Amino acid sequence: MMMRFNRMCLMMAGMIWVGAERPLFAVEAVLRGHYRVEADALFELDTHRAGAGDLTPTQAYWKQRLRLEPSLFVSPQVTVHSQLDLLDNVLAGESNEGQQNIYADRPDQLGTISTGIGPFESLNVRRAWIEATLPRGRLLAGRMGTHWGLGIVENSGDTTEALFGDTVDRLGFEWQLGPMSLMPAIDKLREATRDPALPNTPFGELEPGGASNAGDLTRYSLRLFHDGELHGYGLLFTWSRQHATNTDLFLEDFFARVTIAPVTLWAEFAFTQGSTDFYAMLDPQHPYFSATPVDTSQNAYHFRAEIDFGKRLIDSMVFDIGYASGDRQTIPFNGFRYSRDFDLALLLFNMPLGVDRNDNSLVATPNFVTNAHYFRALINLPPINKMALCFNLLHALTAERISGKNSYGWEVDLFGRVPIASQLWASLGGGVLFPGAIFDLAGETADPAYGLRGSLTTTW
Repeated sequence: MMMRFNRMCLMMAGMIWVGAERPLFAVEAVLRGHYRVEADALFELDTHRAGAGDLTPTQAYWKQRLRLEPSLFVSPQVTVHSQLDLLDNVLAGESNEGQQNIYADRPDQLGTISTGIGPFESLNVRRAWIEATLPRGRLLAGRMGTHWGLGIVENSGDTTEALFGDTVDRLGFEWQLGPMSLMPAIDKLREATRDPALPNTPFGELEPGGASNAGDLTRYSLRLFHDGELHGYGLLFTWSRQHATNTDLFLEDFFARVTIAPVTLWAEFAFTQGSTDFYAMLDPQHPYFSATPVDTSQNAYHFRAEIDFGKRLIDSMVFDIGYASGDRQTIPFNGFRYSRDFDLALLLFNMPLGVDRNDNSLVATPNFVTNAHYFRALINLPPINKMALCFNLLHALTAERISGKNSYGWEVDLFGRVPIASQLWASLGGGVLFPGAIFDLAGETADPAYGLRGSLTTTW
C-alpha cells in the first residue's frame, strides 16, 4: 500500500507560486517502504564446541531497519527516486553504528559487534537517481540499484529480508526495440582520490593511480533483454577497466525464464575472465597486491524450477541446482562469488562459518556462495490458521577440494509466517547445519551449528 500525496502545494518546499493563482509546477510524491525488527540466536558458528575452534559458542541480538523509498513525479516524463535506511540493521543497545560483524568490509572473522563499519550508520542514504521517459527510450542517471536474472551476480536486495543490495553510480539509456530492450551504460565503481593526511602512502594515495584518471575504476556494460509475462531472457556483457593497475575484467551473463503452468523454469549462466596487478579488483574483501599480473577465469550456473500446486496439500515447491567455480590459485577465496543477497539457507553461505584449517582466526566459509556445487529444495505449505510454513533443505559440496575434503554438509530450516494485524507480519523459524568434512580440524570433527530467527515486518 502506498502513501500518496496528490498534487501537494507547498510554499518554499516543492512548489513555487506565481502571483496567487496557480503553481509554476506541481509534484506528486509516493512513499514506499518497510520497517523490520529482527532477532537472531546463533549457536556454534565455529562448528566446534571445544578445542582450537571454540571461538563463538553463542551469539544473540536483535536489530532493526526503517527503509523509506520516496519517489517524486516531477512531470509525466521525469521521476526522481531515492532510498534511505534509518537505523540500518543497527544492533539494539549499541550506538548508531553498532552492527553484527557480517556487515564488515571483511566478514572473515566470527564476532558479534563491530562499529563504524562500511557505509552503515543511523542514517544511510543508499540511492538517488532520475528516470526520464524520452521519445526513443528511457534515460537513467544517478546512484541506483542493479539486478539481473536470478540475482546471482547482480542483486538489488529490494526484498524485506535482504541485508545488502547491489548499488552503482550509473549513466544509461534503455532503448525499446520492439519486444526487446537494449541498454548501454557506464558505471563508476571507484573514483581515484588523494588525501595528503594519510600516513605511509606515497603522496597520500588511497589507491593505485592516485587522483589521476588512471586510478578510476569504470565499468562499461551492454544489456539486451526481454521481460514478458510467460517468458523472458537476457544477455549481459560488462568490461571493468582500471588503467593504473592494468585491470581488465569481463563478465558475460545469460538468463532465460519460461512459464508453462503450473511450472516456471529458470536458467542463468555467468562467466568472468581477465587480469589485474591489484587483486582488490577481484576480491575487495581480501585485498592482495601482486608483483605479477593475476589472471582469473571463473564461471557459475544456476537452474531453478518453481511449481505452483494451487494451495492444495502443498502450496508451491522450488528446486535449485547450482555451481560456482572454486579456488584455482593460492589467494584466499579466489572463485566465482555470488551476490551476498542470494541466500540459500539461514546459515550456510549466509553467515561466516567454521574455522580455517590454516589460520584459526579466519572462517572456513564466507557469507556468499563460492567454490560450490549445491542442491536446494524449498517447500511452501498452505496456510494453517493463517500461518504459512516453509521447509528448506540444502546440500553442498566444494567445486575444488580443500585439503582433500569436499563436503559442506546438509542444512535443514523451518520457518513460519503469520499476519497479526493489517500490513504487519510475524515470522519465526530456525535451522541446523550438519557440517561436512570441510569444517573438520586436525583431530576434531565438526559439530552442528544452529540458529533461530524471528521478525516483525510491516510494509507500505
